[in-house]
Amino acid sequence: MSVTSGIIISTILVLTLAASVGTILPLISQQSSELVVEDETYTAQKTAISNAGKLPIHQTHQVVTVLPPRTDGKVWVGTVTWASSKPIEVEMWHFYNSSITGVDAAHGKPVLTPYGNNKTIAFTLLKPSSGTSLPSGSTNFAASELSFHTLDGSKFTVAYTVDAVAKKLNH
Repeated sequence: MSVTSGIIISTILVLTLAASVGTILPLISQQSSELVVEDETYTAQKTAISNAGKLPIHQTHQVVTVLPPRTDGKVWVGTVTWASSKPIEVEMWHFYNSSITGVDAAHGKPVLTPYGNNKTIAFTLLKPSSGTSLPSGSTNFAASELSFHTLDGSKFTVAYTVDAVAKKLNH
C-alpha cells in the first residue's frame, strides 16, 4: 500500500468515526447532579439506586428519576418496565394551572408542591402490583416527569427499561 493510499484510508476512517460520534454520544448527561435529556426521544435500560427526594414534600422519600421534568410545553409519552428490590410507586408530574377559577372546598385540589419559578406540580402516584411476589411491572405514561418513588422512605434498587418521546401539548 502506498503512503497516499494509507493517508486516504486513514482520512476516510477518521471522517466516518467523526460522523458517527453524534449518534454514539449519550442522549442523557449529568449536569449539577440533575438528569438532562438532550433529545426528543429517549430509550434506555438502566440500573439505579434511590436517593432522597429534592422537592419540599419529598425530602423523606426515596426517588430515582427516569425522565427529567419538561418545561418546554411538551410531555413525555411512552412505556416503562421495571424490576426493583422493594415495592415502589411510579410517580408522574403534571404542571398545575393554579389560575383556573372555580376551585373551592367542594372541588378540592390534587396534592401539589411548588417547583422552580412560579410553577406548581400535581402528582400521579401509582402503586402497581405485578400479581407475583416480585416487585416489578410495566405501565404506559404521559407526564412532564417520570420517576420511581417510595413514600415510606425505603431505599431501593431498580432495573428499568424506558421508551419515551416528547410530544407537544395541544391547547
